[in-house]
Amino acid sequence: MRIFKITVYTVLALLLPTIAFAGEDTTNTNIDNNLQYNTLITKLREAKKQSSISINTTEIDSLSIESSQISTQAKDLQQKPNLSPLQTPPTRLFNLETANQLPEDSVQFEAGTHQATPADNRQGNTGYQNYYTSLDWGITDKLQVSFAAQFFDDPTKTQINGTFPDLKFVSFAPSVKYQVFKNEKLKVAVSGTAELLELSSDPGLFNNTSKKSADYFGIGKVEVPVTYNADKKLQLHFTPGVVFYPDKVKGADFYGTFINVGTGISFQASEKLNLFANANLPLGPGGNALSSQDNSIFRKLLWTAGTRYAINPRTGVEVYGTNAFGSTPTTSLLAFIPDGNEVIFGAKVKYIFDFAQNYASNFGNKPDIPLSNRDRQLLLDGLTLSSSNTLSPDDIRLTTGITSGGNTKLNLVYGLANDLQLEIPIEQFGNYDRLPDSETFGNAIKFGAGAKLRFLNQAQGDPFSLSVKVKGVRDSKRPRVGTLFAEVPIVYQNNDKTALFLNPKMAFYRKEERLGLGLGINQVLSEKLQLIGELTPVSGHELIWSTGLRYFEPGADLGIDIYASNTSGQNSIGGLVADTSTNIGFNVHWLFRL
Repeated sequence: MRIFKITVYTVLALLLPTIAFAGEDTTNTNIDNNLQYNTLITKLREAKKQSSISINTTEIDSLSIESSQISTQAKDLQQKPNLSPLQTPPTRLFNLETANQLPEDSVQFEAGTHQATPADNRQGNTGYQNYYTSLDWGITDKLQVSFAAQFFDDPTKTQINGTFPDLKFVSFAPSVKYQVFKNEKLKVAVSGTAELLELSSDPGLFNNTSKKSADYFGIGKVEVPVTYNADKKLQLHFTPGVVFYPDKVKGADFYGTFINVGTGISFQASEKLNLFANANLPLGPGGNALSSQDNSIFRKLLWTAGTRYAINPRTGVEVYGTNAFGSTPTTSLLAFIPDGNEVIFGAKVKYIFDFAQNYASNFGNKPDIPLSNRDRQLLLDGLTLSSSNTLSPDDIRLTTGITSGGNTKLNLVYGLANDLQLEIPIEQFGNYDRLPDSETFGNAIKFGAGAKLRFLNQAQGDPFSLSVKVKGVRDSKRPRVGTLFAEVPIVYQNNDKTALFLNPKMAFYRKEERLGLGLGINQVLSEKLQLIGELTPVSGHELIWSTGLRYFEPGADLGIDIYASNTSGQNSIGGLVADTSTNIGFNVHWLFRL
């Protein structure tokens, strides 16, 4: 069953490119339950003495059993949870393997992307994204196996011999790491990976033939990670190894075999925060960088600096900067193509499976608080503004809609963990044939993937709710240029009827960029009816507005919207593009559970 779950979530991830809960602590809950029980029994006994009422001793026995059960549950909650891998030093510093290991039966999933600065492109692509995912599994405390995959398909950011040749770099990488030595201060491991690389490029880039073609190669590396515990929080890392690439591909020079020496530092500032930095130096005889001047291979120092933040013990995010190209164990030791002078920014989501490891669901290890009807209403996004809430684990939201202007959409949202949900958006802009070329952002159906991470939750005691939402979508027709979208939904509820939205958001498409600040309100009119109003000023462009009514049936978890808007779309950049006229729209939302 465990292997089945791992497989299911891995497949789901490959298809897609809690904050501490407020409440009484478990000790007080236990005491309160026992006091309530004792008080009730005392009153019943007094009533029996003062009147002829017959007391049913069976009911008293039942109450005693129930109280005992509550007491047992309270004791279970008081059991000290195990630390998750997000609360301990990392096993890998992006492209530097450490001697740290996942504990036995621990499973860690990652998905992310890194790219050059979208606004600083020279050829017209959105951001030169590299999408990747990985799964790490601690077979024992000493043996760890992993699988990683990455996808890159864009022209180069800078010219090579006067052109911007297209490059496709896809790799699949199983790997293994075994810890051979461990004491209080020092850890030593041996790790290795064998990757399958698909390389497709135009003539002039790793290709001395006359046409573009795809070829497959075996690459890999062997390393000996060493980790030294300087103190309880600070670790020093040293990782020498040998990296293997072909010397030539398609008649052109390739990276060959080279010795690599990596070193790094990581600091566990708290159970939530880890800071790290590392460097990798190739020593030859091969190299890790490509020259844009003459296609020669040379050696380039690689650097990475970043931080890992745990939103809760099982969900975290890592952000970093680097000049490396790839993200799998072997390709992450290559410099960004070409020259390796670009600063690449990346982010990835981390999720820890809990297969009876007894990880806490939040840093307070406090019991969950059931969602109210109002809370469930606000699980739905607005008309053009996202909600800051996230679905509970294994909950699903399906949203579909259409407008009189021809906009159609389908959104599938899945709650992977507390404070983390994954999304698959599909959308066709409305009236794209009547919009100026600078406003169409492609005339095809757009599809992609995204994630939302919640950092603050007002329902659990924070002053307001805040999350970060990121999506990457592509056109369904070639050249399939991508759109990168980010939004920071902030929601404040001053009472149980009014929710105020403040949503900074931005989108990048080729050389176009849009910045907007969404302002909105969700006002309860009756138990099942809400009024929604939204305004989004967009820098240098027309104001976006939407207003409508939403009916939400709590028994069926079903919502229906009827609204008017001047947007060409709703998902990602569509909510930042004004249409030529006002459209009438209709949405259906359905919440259900696996």
